[in-house]
Amino acid sequence: MIIICNNILLPTTGQVNVMELQPEADRHPPARLEMLSETEQMVLRSLRRWVAGFSDSNPDHWRIVWTEFAGRMGPRHGREALGGLEALVRVIWSHARQAVRCHRPCCSLIEADEHRILAFLAACQFGAWPMARLLADSLVSADGVGNLLQAGSRLGKALLQAGRRLPRRHREDVEAETALAIARPASALIH
Repeated sequence: MIIICNNILLPTTGQVNVMELQPEADRHPPARLEMLSETEQMVLRSLRRWVAGFSDSNPDHWRIVWTEFAGRMGPRHGREALGGLEALVRVIWSHARQAVRCHRPCCSLIEADEHRILAFLAACQFGAWPMARLLADSLVSADGVGNLLQAGSRLGKALLQAGRRLPRRHREDVEAETALAIARPASALIH
């Protein structure tokens, strides 16, 4: 199944329930790009551009990502981050459990799936492996989980080595206690 979200096509391997983590009761995930940290904005813009490069068959999007990564993290860390991002998108593209929604690079809104990917990367960066595994399982089929964890680890480590830390926006104890699974009905996939 392929779902169109702002003209970006993301293939999937089948229809399953999507898991979302319950945010802290007093905090809601940011709804707009400008509400994210600088590092989250950079990662999300880059993710969107990389996906747009695939869907539009336009390598200009990828050149923009390289320019931003190299400029903000230096060539060494930028190259490693770029490899992690490319692998992350490739694994999600090939093994998505269901349609993964993301906006065009210029959009200021944030999709729930984009939040999930940012939370996954933060978990990888912090070494919160049960959380990272839970999020990976919610994004990709079983045969893609290992590769997604590797890609997330590579990107998270490169960001960290460049001094770019992603915030953890979910309860710290969620991996030890409960991750609430929320089934998203198929009718809510297109907005």
